[in-house]
Amino acid sequence: MTRNKLFAFLLLGFSTTTVIAQSRLDGDWQGVLKVPGNELHVVFHIKDSTATMDVIEQKAKGIAASGVIMKGDSVRINVAKLGAFYAGAIKSADLINGSWYQGGAALPMDIERGKELPAEVKLNRPQTPQPPYSYISEDVTFQNGDKSIQYGATLTLPNGAGPFPAVLLLNGSGLQNRDGEILGHKPFAVIADHLTKSGYAVLRVDDRGTGQTTGPVTDVTTADFAKDANAALDYLQTRKEINKKKIGLAGHSEGGIIAQMLATSRKDIDFVIFLASPAIKIRDLMLEQNAAILKNKPGMTEEGLKEYLMLYNSVTGAVVASKSAPEVKAGVLAAVKQWIDVTDPEIVLATIGVNDKNNWEGIGEQIAQNYLNAWTRYFLAYDPQPYLQKINAKVLALNGSKDVQVLSSSNLKGMEAGLAKSKSKYTIKELAGLNHLFQLCIRCTVDEYGKLEESFAPVALIAMTEWLDKNVK
Repeated sequence: MTRNKLFAFLLLGFSTTTVIAQSRLDGDWQGVLKVPGNELHVVFHIKDSTATMDVIEQKAKGIAASGVIMKGDSVRINVAKLGAFYAGAIKSADLINGSWYQGGAALPMDIERGKELPAEVKLNRPQTPQPPYSYISEDVTFQNGDKSIQYGATLTLPNGAGPFPAVLLLNGSGLQNRDGEILGHKPFAVIADHLTKSGYAVLRVDDRGTGQTTGPVTDVTTADFAKDANAALDYLQTRKEINKKKIGLAGHSEGGIIAQMLATSRKDIDFVIFLASPAIKIRDLMLEQNAAILKNKPGMTEEGLKEYLMLYNSVTGAVVASKSAPEVKAGVLAAVKQWIDVTDPEIVLATIGVNDKNNWEGIGEQIAQNYLNAWTRYFLAYDPQPYLQKINAKVLALNGSKDVQVLSSSNLKGMEAGLAKSKSKYTIKELAGLNHLFQLCIRCTVDEYGKLEESFAPVALIAMTEWLDKNVK
């Protein structure tokens, strides 16, 4: 899930800052970020008051920085889209010693200017469909009701007269293009190719502020993304090739939350496919996610994990209890301070990097910054159960057994509990050996996503079409 799409650290969120840049920083700065099981070459391109960021191994280019701040010899580059920032000190004209901060973690990374940029890594993604296609693929644009946002999308149609059942694909967390692209994988292109060859029309859309879609991306929540999806459904209703009585949704991760909202607010949704979509309270889900990922972190002890999860629970409790960003900041800082006061100093150092209980404010501020964004506050407070209980559409819910972001054991129990109280005809299925991206995994860790060549497991594609053929076509 994850608006944690790039480095996949542990606490979701965004940070916001002002932009102040100095010409002495202009140029290309690169460093090596060591993450569990991998090394990532990171490049910052700084020019005047703007900056962008590339991650070579992940084929991520042009990630916009939200601020470049320089005070004396201290430098900070904020990357709001990732809920992260780089902070360091200038040691010479072309060297900055610093660290990458994300989700409460601080990873050392010095950056240098003037070195030859690393070569682009070629990733093998054999499932990505290539033209010519055996079906119609049409790039389209449409607008929302008040014409304030224009959406770029691709509609794929089977050959023939139609009308065809249609599926709207809904991206998970993070601003993604219509292909759901992550780490060189294009899972939504793979899904659209498979479904269209099987007789279903598929619409996939660039997220707002991404690709060919316009619209603001600051101070928006999942509810705003649901409005975008509403516009896409309205567009499908205008197409003569579409069977208006057989329009459905397929949402991955947060996209499943959007599907829950739409399926309970519109009467024209015939079916829903949940792909690793949250079915329990997000705070509980994120606690499980943190535990599943952190337990494999080098040096993490059982006691350290237990204490860290207590901190996480206190921090997120403060977030959902607050009604404004200032309240969030005050509540998070109080939670961090209280936890540090009663926790073994060695555990404090190992988990959040504070080595002096009297000098904790800096880390506290970094943690608080992750939760000031409107999206994060809304997301953490979300409870899927009231929505699941009101769904009337047919439902297929899939979860990979090796998912460490939306754990199948508890999530599918939540899905069963919610849908059992609804009027939906539903099918719930766990797919053995698949991770959060529905890849057949080996180590089944977050950092393995980009190393796997498979983009979306055939067993998951088949599960979707078999269910659709039986319940929709």
